[in-house]
Amino acid sequence: MSHCHWQDFRNNDWNLLELVDGCGVAQCDEIQMVLRPRTFYLFAPTQTGRWYRTERWEGYWCHFTPRLPIEWPALHPGIYALTELDTPPLEVRRIHRNLMEINRLARSNRDGWYPLAGNLIENILLRGNLLAHHQKMPLPLQKAVNLLNDFSSPRTMDEIAEQIGMSRSSFYCAFRSKYGISPRLFREQRQFHAVCQLLTETSLPLREIARSCGFPEMPQFFLRFKTLFGVTPGNYRETHGLRESVTPDCVNPHFRDPSAEQ
Repeated sequence: MSHCHWQDFRNNDWNLLELVDGCGVAQCDEIQMVLRPRTFYLFAPTQTGRWYRTERWEGYWCHFTPRLPIEWPALHPGIYALTELDTPPLEVRRIHRNLMEINRLARSNRDGWYPLAGNLIENILLRGNLLAHHQKMPLPLQKAVNLLNDFSSPRTMDEIAEQIGMSRSSFYCAFRSKYGISPRLFREQRQFHAVCQLLTETSLPLREIARSCGFPEMPQFFLRFKTLFGVTPGNYRETHGLRESVTPDCVNPHFRDPSAEQ
């Protein structure tokens, strides 16, 4: 798989990214995670941050210096996100429109664009803070979601329940009340969403895709995939194919206070 290194990653700034479509990877310190479409990501300053995109990538990106606290839900230390599961569609559209306007202003480079773009950034951050307060999950469930999304070292439901300090039955009841599905089905949906994305967006070998999405045993992976989709992973890739590579619709406006650089 040939990754394209995003050369303009600003490690000394905060970075805001909306991945509209396609597939990418973020490497921050010791953490590596797959970036998912229709999600807004915030990355705190880091010494070793890197972004990579695969054959196809569409999104909006900007880097900035915040002037207010950031209270978005944390996926990992220094990585925050508003996902489509926890963000109302109307708020998604509002944040998306703000990011489009920021990019338009940065491209125009007209006098006075900087304060307006900065206000739009703050609007996005405040909306994320408001959503985090309004929809904040109880800490045990938030920890459970993080564990379920960790495909590199999948845990059993009993292990997750023990780590969040709940009984298995209480864990299932609380999780189903929040998401409407069991934690096992939640993880499987996330796993196969990632599998299908990698099948259609990358040329990674099937074994590597399976392993990265939490399926160490290939027979089990093939059987479950065919049960869900009616075809093998290889046939799925042949049917959908690698999409044609396109130039990413991204710019990198910088919202650092100009007076701070004098």
